[in-house]
Amino acid sequence: MVIQCVVFKCSNRQGSKAKEKGVSFFRFPKDRRKRAAWIKTINRNNWAPNEYSRVCSEHFVDSWHRDDPTDINYRPTLFSYKTREPSETQAAREERHSKRNLLQEINETDRTERLLMQKHHDFNLYSHSYYTSQPDCLQDINNNNDEKMILDDVDIKTLKDEGVQCDPDPLLTGEP
Repeated sequence: MVIQCVVFKCSNRQGSKAKEKGVSFFRFPKDRRKRAAWIKTINRNNWAPNEYSRVCSEHFVDSWHRDDPTDINYRPTLFSYKTREPSETQAAREERHSKRNLLQEINETDRTERLLMQKHHDFNLYSHSYYTSQPDCLQDINNNNDEKMILDDVDIKTLKDEGVQCDPDPLLTGEP
């Protein structure tokens, strides 16, 4: 059986070329935590290593794996398909990201302002719905008729309570 690296886009195989390059091949660890870490970094869908699965030394920083979980060589970390983008592309990406964030902040601020203005508007409509320029009894006297005048404020009819504050006090008038 030919031993080759299981990492995506890695073409290293055990043989004379690998020996010339100084490439070693490592079995998957038996320790559950370390094995799970390796499988997670390999990142292949519906794949599980078997007894012939190997990872080459080119995927470790020091060309060898370590047993310390805090060490960078605890799991494979170097992958050719995950190379860094050139600085110009990275700068353009960061600029787009910052513009997108700024636009989101502006939209959120506008939405918050509109919500606040709507709340002010609703409060004003509520608080002015009971407002009249004169008490009911004075309106009746000035109009000299039984109809009540209802004022409109932005197509909102004001509500009036009858007999509040304008009726004579029975204690002052001496009525039982």
